[in-house]
Amino acid sequence: MALVPVRSDLTEDIRHATCTNCRSIAFEQIFSLRDIRKHKGGIFVHDLSYSAVPTCAVCQLLTKMKSTHSDHSTKHNWRLVARSAAQRFSQHLPDTTILTVDPRPNIPTSRTTCFLLSTNGVDCLSGRLLSNTVDWEIVKTWMATCKTHHSKHCGRTDFSQIPGFRVIDCKTRMIVTVDSSHVEYVTLSYVWGQGNDERTSGNELPNELPRTIDDSIRVVNFLGYHYLWVDRYCIPQDNIAEKTKLIDCMGLIYENSAFTIIATAGEDPTYGLPGAGSTSRTPQSYVQVGAQFVTMFSTTAIEEITTSKWNTRGWTYQEALLSRRKLVFSEQGVIFQCGAMHCIEDLSVPTLSLHTKNLQQYRADFDMPKPFPSRGVGERPVELFDRISEYCRRDLTYEDDVGRAFQGVYQKFMRMKYPVAQFHGIPLFAPEYFQPERHSITDRFFHGFAWTIFGPAARRHGLPSWTWMGWKLEQKSALRLSLPGRRTTSGRQLEFGSYDAITLLSVEYIDRKVVPWAQVQQGIVQNTGADYPPVNLRLVGMLFDIELSKDGDSYVNHSWPSQGWDGFPRPEHVQFHFKKKKNFKVPCLVVMQTHTVVVVLLLVEVEEGRYERVGSSSLYWWSSAYGGLSTTSQIETIEGIALRREQIRLG
Repeated sequence: MALVPVRSDLTEDIRHATCTNCRSIAFEQIFSLRDIRKHKGGIFVHDLSYSAVPTCAVCQLLTKMKSTHSDHSTKHNWRLVARSAAQRFSQHLPDTTILTVDPRPNIPTSRTTCFLLSTNGVDCLSGRLLSNTVDWEIVKTWMATCKTHHSKHCGRTDFSQIPGFRVIDCKTRMIVTVDSSHVEYVTLSYVWGQGNDERTSGNELPNELPRTIDDSIRVVNFLGYHYLWVDRYCIPQDNIAEKTKLIDCMGLIYENSAFTIIATAGEDPTYGLPGAGSTSRTPQSYVQVGAQFVTMFSTTAIEEITTSKWNTRGWTYQEALLSRRKLVFSEQGVIFQCGAMHCIEDLSVPTLSLHTKNLQQYRADFDMPKPFPSRGVGERPVELFDRISEYCRRDLTYEDDVGRAFQGVYQKFMRMKYPVAQFHGIPLFAPEYFQPERHSITDRFFHGFAWTIFGPAARRHGLPSWTWMGWKLEQKSALRLSLPGRRTTSGRQLEFGSYDAITLLSVEYIDRKVVPWAQVQQGIVQNTGADYPPVNLRLVGMLFDIELSKDGDSYVNHSWPSQGWDGFPRPEHVQFHFKKKKNFKVPCLVVMQTHTVVVVLLLVEVEEGRYERVGSSSLYWWSSAYGGLSTTSQIETIEGIALRREQIRLG
């Protein structure tokens, strides 16, 4: 590493502001370095192995930077290193200096997440000093850049009129009915909280509003907009029919808004929006050395969003995912993200320089963490399972809201080139998404039915196990489709293989009425059906049992050739039903097959004749004599395992 000379011409006031060690750090000289990218490992600036002085502002800032490392033990040989902003963030940035505090030599620049930045830069990456109030002019600039240049990714594409659409007029603070297809409005995403169910009186807001709603009205006015949509006031809470219609439109409401205010700070609407009203923000970390202001930038603001109460709630998932523009208020500042760029309040960047030539989006090489996916729900139908997996980790006050709070996401997938229909959460991919094409709704249903959970999960109370809506995942768990697909060069990008459904199906509703699948699938085609969800599926097919025993953290399979299993659950997958059992049988229902593979549901019998699913798996038939199963198969054994034809109720 090259060495930066120690600066000696410090003024007396700076000497008093810093300790002897920090006084020798030549900040102005360091930040004036150019062509730093040729030093791939950075340039050694200063040894930081000395003890921090409590009264030294620079020491305290450097100590705070050390604490951002996962292992910030004092035993490290800490060092201050100058690095290239272009090398760390984007080759399209000017090659200016950023400073990192490293616990050991030769840490790759790409792995650094906390930096010291000068605020003196112009048209380059630099720090920005924050006050306790948001700089609304900066936010307006971000919004204007998006509106002017991002029509492809952020332009409004749906101009549907939502009957009975009401908003808050932020000038008069009255609730008014407007034409949603033409009026520009702002939406609010926040944590509803407990016991916050105040009602409006006609078209008037309550005299005392929760601070978050009051601050949101201020934001709308500050940014030059007129109308704000907030569910608790704009959805009539005492008109069930009207309430249901508007809740079913919430996906469109957020998708069509000019932008969404996201309140991630606090745990209920009484907290407020930091920097927008009376709610203060976390003081920014910076020091002044002469005329040089040096700020600390880290990814903690984004981490604050991802660890917030707001980010655990079920309803807020689609509110953020579907919004074209998001203005996030956290304790540490404001973050703006649209479908093409993201901006952080305490970081100044040459925004247009980071765009592609047509200015439609940021360049792909801009490596700055962002809190939300760039492309909303995704661009391919199969990405639906990624969204389901993310959503299933969320909490709901009323668990029977699980389908309704995800409905806007499903509606978005319904409007894709290859639309995805659904039957109570089970996706039915378009016929064109299969090779060869599958027009049978039965085949398409069972393909969407073949999901499994990887990691611990719990059952959602009162909801059936056969749909993903009946499961709540832990944070590190995932729900994935267990069918192998294949990539193609066509617009579909991924196709499912030719699996044939070999199980008969009918649907049992809460009134015990059993409806034949032929009648149910007609309702799917016409986008109609029962107003209440099914309780059980009635399935007729071939079952067999697998004998398992627990051996430490894995299961030993005593029935099936070990090389024939693909993805049988680890212990945590079935622990919900088998917590204390060491030896047990798992009933398996064959639902689909190819000439070499069968797809089975893994079941547990919860009462006589009634089962719940605990996963799905693919099994490989190794016998060359196997000719396949059908809905009328009379085969009694395969690979030495006894088969039986049964009708089961799957709840």
